[in-house]
Amino acid sequence: MTISQPASLVLSDGGGMIRDDQSRPADHDVTPSLGAEIEVADVLNGVVVLSVGRGGPVQAAVNRALKAAGAIVLAKTSTAEMIRMLGAFVPSVVVTEVVPGDDEGLTILREIRELPAERGGGLPVIGVSWEALDPAPILGAGFHGALVGPFDALDVARVVLKAVRQGS
Repeated sequence: MTISQPASLVLSDGGGMIRDDQSRPADHDVTPSLGAEIEVADVLNGVVVLSVGRGGPVQAAVNRALKAAGAIVLAKTSTAEMIRMLGAFVPSVVVTEVVPGDDEGLTILREIRELPAERGGGLPVIGVSWEALDPAPILGAGFHGALVGPFDALDVARVVLKAVRQGS
C-alpha cells in the first residue's frame, strides 16, 4: 500500500467519503495535512499497535487517530503491562510518548530492544511528543518514527505505515 500525493485527499467521515475540494459542515473535525489520495479509515487495516503511555490526552489523541486509520489498538499504561503483553503477543508496532526531561519513553524503547526477537525485540517503535518541536532527537534516540504534535489521523497513519514497512 503506497501513500502517494495526487491532487486531492479522500477521507472517511463515517458516513461516506469526503474530498478535500468539497464543502464540509463547520463542525467537521477532519483537517487534511497532505494532498494524498487515500481513505484514512483503511490505511492501517490489519496493523496491531501497542500504545504505551500514561493514558493522558496525548496517548488518547494518538489512539483515536490510529483507530480512525483502521488500526487495532492495544493500550497499556505502564512498562510492566507492555512487557507482560509482549510475553504473550507481538504487535506490528509500538507507539509511546516521549516527553523532554522524562525517561519513560526511552525506557520503553530500551526494554523492547532487550527482548529476544520472538518476543518483540526488533519491533518498530514510534516516539510521540506534543512538546518537542523537532523529530530529529526522537529519531536520533533510536525510534523508527516520530510524531510531533499537532498531528492528524493521516500523519499518524503515514508514520506508522512507514515504520511497519521498515521494520519488516
